[in-house]
Amino acid sequence: MNKLKFLILSFFIIACNSKNETFEGDLFFKFVEFGSFYGADDSSIKTIEMKMDSIRLNKNASEEDLKVIAFINKLKKNNLLKSPWINLKVKDSVIKVYLNQTDYQKLEKYKYKDLKRRNKKIKLKLDVELKDSELYFCNKILSMEEVDGKTDFKK
Repeated sequence: MNKLKFLILSFFIIACNSKNETFEGDLFFKFVEFGSFYGADDSSIKTIEMKMDSIRLNKNASEEDLKVIAFINKLKKNNLLKSPWINLKVKDSVIKVYLNQTDYQKLEKYKYKDLKRRNKKIKLKLDVELKDSELYFCNKILSMEEVDGKTDFKK
């Protein structure tokens, strides 16, 4: 009987600590943005990391530079440094969601100009895991639908 109680308690602890959520929203486009080193080769990443180290050691480093370095370190810590990402408009905010290559390929075909011209938008339902503060990873695209409507963007 004690083993059964332990199993049930373990299940509830795991279920309550789950960081997964279902997010529903629209694909959102930003024209200038850094999200990861997706598509960059290893030598370019190594060069940037060396520059980051020199900035970090500089006593006159700006607060903005240090924020970027902290963000890159957070990506690295969560194995998302080379992961593709999308922006998802949920309610009144926009979040960056990282994806695996297979799921990203399903979405990269959508281009802002084409969607705008056809007055379409992409509605998404995603199984999302919170990896770190404000760092989301899509475990699975639950649904993806092209519908009538305005695709939002930010310059």
